[in-house]
Parts: sequence; structure tokens; C-alpha cells
Amino acid sequence: MADKVTQVSELKIDMKFTDNDTRVLTVDSPKTGLTAAQINAVSAIGRTTQALLGDKGGAGFLQFTGARTIRKTTTNLDLR
Repeated sequence: MADKVTQVSELKIDMKFTDNDTRVLTVDSPKTGLTAAQINAVSAIGRTTQALLGDKGGAGFLQFTGARTIRKTTTNLDLR
């Protein structure tokens, strides 16, 4: 049996709330080619709907403050 190599990607989005708390939203296997404009459009929807809440008294969502894509490669070695 051969070594098995897998590749995955994650989109990590930094969020800020009205109580100055911050969170990181992680999306596994995001759509490739996402643009800043698309991510900012989701931020605007989050502000309007308040679907994202902080943990301190349900603090309101303000904005995304940053985003990054992380690509991970894992090699499982065949030890037989």
C-alpha cells in the first residue's frame, strides 16, 4: 500500500462584535476563487440580519475584519 496524501482548505474569517469581542469563523472546503467583495457582502448580510451573535449578552455583529485561506496537506505514511 502507498502513502496517502490529502489536501484540504479552510477559510478563516475574523469577526468583531459590539462588545469589542472577536471570533474566528472557520469554513471547511470553501468555494475556490472567493473575492473580498463576496466576503464583504456576507458581512453586510450578517449586520442586517444579526444572524451572528457574540457570547456576551448576545452582542451584535459589527463586521468581518480579516479573512485568509489556509491549505493543508497531510501525508499518512504506509508503515507496512
